[in-house]
Amino acid sequence: MANRVLQGAKGVSLYLALMAGALGTTSCQDELNNGQPIRTGHQITFCTQNDTVWDTRSLSDNRPETRPSGSAHFLGMVEGDSLFISVVEEENDAPLFPTAGTQSHTKGVYASGEFSSFFLTAYLENGSLYVDNQKLEKKDENWNYSPTLYWPKDYSLHFFAYAWNIGNKPITPQFSMANNTYGGSFSYALPTPSAEEVKNDAEAQPDLIFAITPEQTRNSNPVNLTFYHALSAIAFRLGEMPAGATVSGATISLANVYAAGTCTMSYPLTGGEGFSWSYPGTPTLQSYTENFSGVESGQMLSSDAETFLMIPQPLKEKEALLQVSFRIGAKDYNFEKKLGELTEQWAPHKRYTYVLSRSGYVEVSVDDRCTTDVKSDVKIQNTGLTTAYIRAAIVGYWESPNGDIVSAWDINDTDAGTLQKAANWETYWKQGDDGFYYHTAPVAAGNFTQVPLFERYELKSRGPVQGSKLIISIVSQAIATDLLNTAWPDSPLATNSNNDEKN
Repeated sequence: MANRVLQGAKGVSLYLALMAGALGTTSCQDELNNGQPIRTGHQITFCTQNDTVWDTRSLSDNRPETRPSGSAHFLGMVEGDSLFISVVEEENDAPLFPTAGTQSHTKGVYASGEFSSFFLTAYLENGSLYVDNQKLEKKDENWNYSPTLYWPKDYSLHFFAYAWNIGNKPITPQFSMANNTYGGSFSYALPTPSAEEVKNDAEAQPDLIFAITPEQTRNSNPVNLTFYHALSAIAFRLGEMPAGATVSGATISLANVYAAGTCTMSYPLTGGEGFSWSYPGTPTLQSYTENFSGVESGQMLSSDAETFLMIPQPLKEKEALLQVSFRIGAKDYNFEKKLGELTEQWAPHKRYTYVLSRSGYVEVSVDDRCTTDVKSDVKIQNTGLTTAYIRAAIVGYWESPNGDIVSAWDINDTDAGTLQKAANWETYWKQGDDGFYYHTAPVAAGNFTQVPLFERYELKSRGPVQGSKLIISIVSQAIATDLLNTAWPDSPLATNSNNDEKN
């Protein structure tokens, strides 16, 4: 079910105007300071943001759904049913430094933790070092540091920033600027796997983020630092398992993957495009393992701590492997798959979610836009692993300011609001006697319905009582194509339906 309040529900901006202490008001200095240019009395302040402003989504868990893309690859048999794996590739672009009420994205999945500090270097436009690895810490939504930094007079500054979120300092980056080219480099080795029998390597892997903001003057205050991930986040999700199967635990290993590399950065870093990884000499190959407990169907296995943060690398040219083990009842299952068969490479600033599920697994999600008075572009996506028929119902009610339901809502009530459908809506949607709207054509895995359920609904009424708001829910369901007649025998699509209209 997808819930959305049509009052005060707007896209969440991830821009944080965080001031590092109060603006300086001291007088300008009149002399050079160790060869540095004359400083103004204006303190340098900073704000942090991520690279994407998210639209609001009507997903029950308030995060972008993991959507399988491409083909589902066969792994093996489980309890007499086939087990498949597919991969979801997404931008790793949720907020790193969240405001109150938002979630951070510290290791490639949504979690409650956050980055609380970063390190800053700045160069003058003539190439001289002006700020050397200054640490800034977040306190009361402000970025604080000491000693105070002031803008230079008649010079611009070029800023470089980086951070990691767990463990001891894993890198020592070198930054540079020459001929209006801004960049840097660092070497990195994934933490050495533990010698313990039960390993949780992902929990020891930090996230590495970087920002480059050149050509700033005191008129740019506060300086905007937009951070990007230098690594690839690798997460796992368990889809629907065979009926009655209870998975007691899982162990996942990434084998024969690059364990060390050198990253070269160049401005801009947008979308991770500015990161280039190389693997000098004979690449070091290693295996990394994470153990999961309390596994349930449909669960996102990788929490914040259990997400692998891997060196971006090609996967097809070497024998990189995904190894999966779990137990159902008293029986152990072990599977292995070449990672290069699932995706060609892991790229910087990307998140890859590997979805394991039985054959015939179907799932849907609702995607829409919602502002104060308008709900629009209501599309439904097949997020399962097989082609499916989709149906949806539109339900709603008026809610009083104290949360009580005061009356039902009818989408066809023109006094309450106006509904707009696509011009060819009737070609792709048919209403059944059960109140559901049926999409006439099957939808392939990963695809959306061919036209939105509706394009736009604009609220006109203020509701039956003062201050009331309208709650609209989109109830969507899917069924594998070969089960249509069995599961939905009375639908207008079923061949054994009593309806006069067949499709």
